[in-house]
Amino acid sequence: MAELDARVAELSRLVETKPAGDGFLSNERADLRERIARTDDIRFTGVTLGRTIRAYVDDLRESLERGASVKVLVIDPAGTAPAGAARICLTPDQSEVFEHRVRSTLYMPRDPHTEERLEVRLLPFLPGFGIRRTTTA
Repeated sequence: MAELDARVAELSRLVETKPAGDGFLSNERADLRERIARTDDIRFTGVTLGRTIRAYVDDLRESLERGASVKVLVIDPAGTAPAGAARICLTPDQSEVFEHRVRSTLYMPRDPHTEERLEVRLLPFLPGFGIRRTTTA
C-alpha cells in the first residue's frame, strides 16, 4: 500500500493539471476556493448543495461581481426528489429536511446587478453524483 501511495504521489507531481485520484474522489477540494476566485465559468451539481453553497457563498458572490457565470443544478424541493433523498439516507419520513436544505440553496442572497450571470435549475429526480467544475477563459 505504501508503494502504491508513493506512485500516486509521483504521478500527481508529474501531472499537475489533473487531480490525483484521491483528490478527484474526495468530498472536498483543497483548491476550490482559489479556483472559484480565478475562473469565469463555475458549475455545481448535487442533491441540495447546502453545505457547498454555504462554504463558498462569499467567493461565489465575488466571482459574480467580477463577471463570472455561476450555474447550479439541484433537486426540485416541490417534487418527489426530496423523498428519494430521505429514503437513501434511511430517514424516509423526513423528506422535509431535504426540502429545507435545497430551499436554502435556492434562496442564497442575490444581487440584481449579477442575477443575469447566476442560473439555478431544478432536477425532478435524485442525481447519483455531484459535480463541481470551474473553467478559466
